[in-house]
Amino acid sequence: MAGILLMLLVLVVAVLLWRREAREAKRLGAKLYTAAYHLLGIPGLEPKKIVRLFFSDDLLIIRSGKQTFELGYDKVTAIKAARKTDLIQKNKSVIGRGVIGGVAFGGIGAIVGALSAVGGKKATKGNLLIIYYKADGQDEPQPMAFDLRKTSRPDRFEKFVLSQRPELAAQDYITL
Repeated sequence: MAGILLMLLVLVVAVLLWRREAREAKRLGAKLYTAAYHLLGIPGLEPKKIVRLFFSDDLLIIRSGKQTFELGYDKVTAIKAARKTDLIQKNKSVIGRGVIGGVAFGGIGAIVGALSAVGGKKATKGNLLIIYYKADGQDEPQPMAFDLRKTSRPDRFEKFVLSQRPELAAQDYITL
């Protein structure tokens, strides 16, 4: 009996939190939203911190506790949603994984790919959202990465941003 009451209480709390997040998304004008783990890229926010991402028509709003960060889509230079299993291939060397990840997804991919070789075979699950943006006063794009562990379709966030900035999707000419 106590187990059923505990399960019911957990379910009620989960529904209330989900509805609170939905109300907040509506108030912010967000079309999509999700929870994620911040991996890197936001100054002053440590890695593995839980954040909420709200995608509105013209900007990404990132909330962590009482901190709020905003990134206008006009500053985004690239965005990619990927499954960790796409970046990590079993039985490869640290160098090989780093090169494959770097070629596919830039610096973040190289780091994730190289780190995946540590510890031998390991089943890795989860989704990543990698965003490159130009910070104010900087010429080089900066990476920002999130682990969308419980999101089943991370590509919908990429597609949404690309629908707001279609010029990012068609990169036929790339300067190296």
